[in-house]
Amino acid sequence: MNPTSLYILVNHGSSQANALRGFDKLIEQVKEQLDTHELFLESATLEFSEFPLSQQIEQIVQRRSQYLLNRVNILPLFLSSGVHISHDIPSEISKAGIKLGKHIALELLPHLGSFPGISSLLGHIFCENSANDSRRILMVHGSRLESANNDSVALAGQLQSSLAFWSIEPSLENIVHQLVANRATSISILPYFLFDGEITIAVQQKVEKLALYYQNVQFKLTPTLGKARELSSLIAQAIKTNEQNLPK
Repeated sequence: MNPTSLYILVNHGSSQANALRGFDKLIEQVKEQLDTHELFLESATLEFSEFPLSQQIEQIVQRRSQYLLNRVNILPLFLSSGVHISHDIPSEISKAGIKLGKHIALELLPHLGSFPGISSLLGHIFCENSANDSRRILMVHGSRLESANNDSVALAGQLQSSLAFWSIEPSLENIVHQLVANRATSISILPYFLFDGEITIAVQQKVEKLALYYQNVQFKLTPTLGKARELSSLIAQAIKTNEQNLPK
């Protein structure tokens, strides 16, 4: 049977080779868990691409034009419901829809950060990389949208962790200072990013400086989310569930 469902996994994009390799590896891991005789799985990036996302979507659909595709599912691999999710990606999808015409429906699926299993996966990463008495810090990018930051606050609460932002306050340094003032001797920091890149390198440098300043505190920087094998299972299951819920 020829596949009739097409899924496009959209990543932010990066100029860092590590992030690009991480994205490619994640796509392959997801493919391994899906029946590709029943659906297509493609990838695209919002930024750092030769073509805008709208054109990438058009090109992917046109490559599959010999198949009876009537629905294209866009799954954003974004962790926050910030401006990229609320505005940029919907805008690009709208542009692609105008070009492709009404016979192709472009469906925007919930972003990765909204998946119910994300909290459990992050908790597992913390547990694997923390001592029992470690204080936790969830390190997120931060957004211009208050609603996105409120989502991060809720997630940190579920993880029983403090919350630090990269782009807004409170900063990592401020949160660490508060924890040390409350007699923390072991601190585990989870950088809530999909892949290693410029920001995670900078976070690592901050942690190294903090470790030099607070020499009586043990710091542990956990791996990024994209390095967890369970992440691909989470994405694959979301695709399978979406397929099951489609009208027959």
